[in-house]
Amino acid sequence: MTWRGRWNSERRGPLKRLLAAALHIRLTSAALCPNGTEAPWACHSGTAVGNCVAGRPADPCRCLDGYYPVGKEGWSPSTGRGYEFTCCLGDTDNGYTSCGEDGYVGILSVLLLILGIVGVSASTLTIRYTKNLEPLTSEDLSIAEGKMLESDGASLHRTVEKHMWCVTLEDLRQFRRLVRHAVANGVIKPTDQDPFDISDSRIGPSMHTVNTQYIKPVTALAGNPSWALMLHPGGLKCDLFITHGWAEGVFEFVDQIINSWPFGAKAAYVCFLSNPQNLDIGEMIQSPEESPFAKALQSASQVLAAPNHKHSIYTRAWCTFEAYLAYTWGKSIYTATSPPPNFWPLSLRVASWSLLTLGVFFCVLMHGNRQWALWSPEQIAFVAYAFGALTAMSALCFACLMSTGRHHWQVTAVAVYACSLCTAGYLATNIFQTSFRRPPYFVPFFMAPFCFWAMECDRLLGIEAAKQARQLRQGFTGKIRDATTTNPLDGLRIRGLIERSGSEKAVDEAVQVLLRMNLSTPELRKATSHAGSLGNASNWSRSIFAACLTFYVAQAFNTALWRTERGFQWIPPVAAAEALIVLFGFQLLPRDRRPFAERTQVLFMLFIPGFLGLIGGKWYDAILHGIACPLIILVAFAGPARTSRLSVPGRMLVRLLFARNPFGSAESESQEERGPEPEEDYVSV
Repeated sequence: MTWRGRWNSERRGPLKRLLAAALHIRLTSAALCPNGTEAPWACHSGTAVGNCVAGRPADPCRCLDGYYPVGKEGWSPSTGRGYEFTCCLGDTDNGYTSCGEDGYVGILSVLLLILGIVGVSASTLTIRYTKNLEPLTSEDLSIAEGKMLESDGASLHRTVEKHMWCVTLEDLRQFRRLVRHAVANGVIKPTDQDPFDISDSRIGPSMHTVNTQYIKPVTALAGNPSWALMLHPGGLKCDLFITHGWAEGVFEFVDQIINSWPFGAKAAYVCFLSNPQNLDIGEMIQSPEESPFAKALQSASQVLAAPNHKHSIYTRAWCTFEAYLAYTWGKSIYTATSPPPNFWPLSLRVASWSLLTLGVFFCVLMHGNRQWALWSPEQIAFVAYAFGALTAMSALCFACLMSTGRHHWQVTAVAVYACSLCTAGYLATNIFQTSFRRPPYFVPFFMAPFCFWAMECDRLLGIEAAKQARQLRQGFTGKIRDATTTNPLDGLRIRGLIERSGSEKAVDEAVQVLLRMNLSTPELRKATSHAGSLGNASNWSRSIFAACLTFYVAQAFNTALWRTERGFQWIPPVAAAEALIVLFGFQLLPRDRRPFAERTQVLFMLFIPGFLGLIGGKWYDAILHGIACPLIILVAFAGPARTSRLSVPGRMLVRLLFARNPFGSAESESQEERGPEPEEDYVSV
């Protein structure tokens, strides 16, 4: 019996395995593979030479006795091949030691499968689980039990300036907890005018009901101050003004504000919490321009408009007056949005589904097909093409449904899951045939859960955006003169003030801008002054950002692999820098410039032939990363105001990116040409 037979006849320990490998390499001086390498190094596709027979893309080569062909090594331009295989120490009788890509892809596939199952299960249970009441803190209990320090509310409101009657974000969270417990304990009860559902935690009782049954009794025990000065007797300077119509449910309102609270804002003016509800408020607002509303708005740098499910807030004269003042004083105005129900569980379930499908396909191919040869290479190649086509079809279906406002359709949600499934199949079959180390495959592999999480985010946020747009227009006639107030005298004063100033048309136009764009900031006002009216400027697509980021990262790795030619070695570091700028720079952009920055990424459609492999090479990469990508990034970070100042091309580009007629202008555009309703103008893909 030869030395090889003796070693194969018994189970070998690690030391014996190592010794066998050393003897085997030393005693076999002849070439073992077509390229002249020796085991245990890689052998590649080719004809049978000696004791090594190379296989096809999905079939490892056969190695000498004592080695098992399971490892698949990386792909690189230097080899000129799309795949390589490794001969690993071991044999079929006594087991083998996995090496090469099998050493980690096999483990990774099982890990993905486990993470996917756990993630999908946990997300589903969270969605179905009804959250209990959040417990009250000791400070909450002191308020609920009327143990706050008593003060003279009237004197307090005379000494503390009006723009200091504000509450913090944490105060709003606390107020929500208190009202939730008050409803559960029967302190706040349904009435004939407000027959709310006591089990509902999304809308809740109206502001009128909460004010009458809770705010007034609690603040009366503290000496009749406002809720804000009851919590902060010294006052807090207002840097955020919140306008609302009192018809909304308390939970609806608070959730909107918490979800939309601007970064950096410290204290907000909220009329039902800031004004003393037990005192004579009518006396405080006899002069609209000297009212607490106007003083707080003058102090604030940002305004949040909170819509409701009953009617447009712009049917209320005070809300239109506040919007007009904010617009003329150059404040940044944003529309508050409700958080989608179960937003995080639903979106994370899609990401977990992506992990699960990747795990299933990789387990089947990396373990099942390697062990039992379930499919031939030809069959796997055909399946790869089929999955690629299905991925494109499902992605296109999702894009069409989103762009036409069908966010709430079940088929839109199905398209997200189908696209994730097909993408996992496409990646698994292609990686199995080539190599996991190819940038066009391993980057999408790791980015896939993030991309599909982003698609689900777009779908859920699109539903809320469409609902918000309907709420803002519900019952609004477009004229300030049709707006109403609870006290008719207040309406007469506001309309009289506006008519005397000759600003009635300006008020109507200011509200129309807010309805059309959902926000108004100095940046966007400059852009519209140059480029004309724009569409919805408050929403941006997470999925487009994720797809573009995937491209940037893949290009950074791909150019590092390929662009080693003399004179082109500058491309890899530039591509890596561009990826980092997009990743971190986008997060630092102001809120009103992110939608424009995201829309600029559609310019990458010009380079689709390169993405599909129809064109390429060093000059393509040089043009892409030396000219195209820097220009796109520059326009994205310049913002719509600066871009629109670049004469005719800049204005046309800004209008085109906001889905407007690029040949329109600020002067010639009529009211009828100002685009579709906001719910149709939500462009997420």
